[in-house]
Amino acid sequence: MRMLYMSFMRFLLINCKKITLALLVFIALAPEQVSAAKEEKEGEGGTAAGDALPPGAEVTCEANVSYIWKKKPPPPPPIPAQGATAVPTPTPTGDAQPTSSPKEEPTPVEVLYKRIGETGTVELEVKNKLASRLPLVEAEALNDCNRLHANQSSCVATRFGAMRRDYQLFDFGTRKAVLNALTEDCRDNYGDCLSAKSGQIFCFQSGGGGKGGAEQAETPGKKK
Repeated sequence: MRMLYMSFMRFLLINCKKITLALLVFIALAPEQVSAAKEEKEGEGGTAAGDALPPGAEVTCEANVSYIWKKKPPPPPPIPAQGATAVPTPTPTGDAQPTSSPKEEPTPVEVLYKRIGETGTVELEVKNKLASRLPLVEAEALNDCNRLHANQSSCVATRFGAMRRDYQLFDFGTRKAVLNALTEDCRDNYGDCLSAKSGQIFCFQSGGGGKGGAEQAETPGKKK
């Protein structure tokens, strides 16, 4: 009986040592794991909705707005006035036969229109304020898309207005060449505006002192 009791006590003593050693190792490693997790979170950048910002710090939220358009054949040239001589279409001669190749369907093109942003001290409020602006900017993007792609006369007028000051310095020959180039460019970019959309809102901590919204405009027609 005494031998059985001594064996039982020895068993308890050995296992207690193992448990105690495991607890000591866990206590020693726990602060390092917490510190590593904190550093990893800080290295990822950005702020979480519940994170407290340092005094004087601000958070900025931004989103990209783009529109999508698809090219289509330009409208036919105007019909010659009455009495004017129309240019005849050349007729194939000899063994030459008119060939017709299947036309490829144009691929829709997504264009980055503008990047907009809002800045404040509470991320959730900043994000909601930016989200409320996005539908208005999307409508603005679709309107500009129609001016540049769906309406050729509006396209020429818009591009001409952007260079009006330089245009006045040109001589007659240069003015005519510039106008022809603008018209040809608008014909080449003629198409249908399909839709406008906004990208995902992303937020990051920014310096103090900034107020209001941040906005960065992109040149319309620049592919994303």
